Amino acid sequence: MHYKVIEQAFTQDELDQFVNYWENNADSIYVTRGMNKLQEPWSLPIVQRIIKPVLDRYFDTSIKNLGDNIYRHDAPYYPHVDISKNIYPCFNVLIPIAQEKPVEQHFIIYDQWVNEYVGATWLGEWYEQQADFDNNKKRAYPYDDKIVEGIYSDKVLDHLTIQGKEHALFKGLTGVALDFKPGNLIIFDSKHIHATGTMTDGWKMGCTLRFAGDYYEYF
Repeated sequence: MHYKVIEQAFTQDELDQFVNYWENNADSIYVTRGMNKLQEPWSLPIVQRIIKPVLDRYFDTSIKNLGDNIYRHDAPYYPHVDISKNIYPCFNVLIPIAQEKPVEQHFIIYDQWVNEYVGATWLGEWYEQQADFDNNKKRAYPYDDKIVEGIYSDKVLDHLTIQGKEHALFKGLTGVALDFKPGNLIIFDSKHIHATGTMTDGWKMGCTLRFAGDYYEYF
C-alpha cells in the first residue's frame, strides 16, 4: 500500500500550540496559489519539539528533509505531485492540524503515479489561463498525460472528485478519500497523485513535510 494512516498521533494541546504559533507569526506567512503558508517547517523549534519525536517512531528522521510547509486554506487545490526535480525516492508526511468548523473534510490519495520525477499540477480547463504558473509543473489532464501511470479506464468516481472542478480532470483516477482529521498522521509515497478534496465549509490547516527516503523501506 502506498499510504499509511496513524490515528490520534498528536494531542489536542499539541495541535492548539500550532494554531497559536500560526496566529503569532502572521508576518512570516506568504500566499501561493491561494494557500497561506509558513515555509521550511522542519527547521522550526515547535516542529522539532512536537512532530519529530512522533516521526522518530516510524522512520529515521535524520534522512534529508526536502521542505514543504505549514498551511491554511479555504479553497481546494488541484491534483498534483510534490517531487523536487529528479529527487526520488521520497515520501510525504501530512499532519492535519485544525479546521475552522467541525465538518467532514477529506484528503485524497490516488492510486495513479508519475513515471518522471518532477513536480506536477493538473489544471484541466485552466491550463492555458495559468500563464504565470511554472511551465515545468503545470499540466492539463492526468488521463492523457504521458507521465501518469495506472489509468485503466475513463470512469469518473464522484467521491474522488473536487466540487467546482471539471469532472474530466478526474477521468480514470482511483484511490481513497481519507478523513482529514486533526491529530492524525498521514504518510505516502510522493510519486502518487493527491489532492485536498472538496472544501465543504471554512478553512483547514495542516503541516506537510517531505523526506528523501524510500517509503517502502519504512512502511
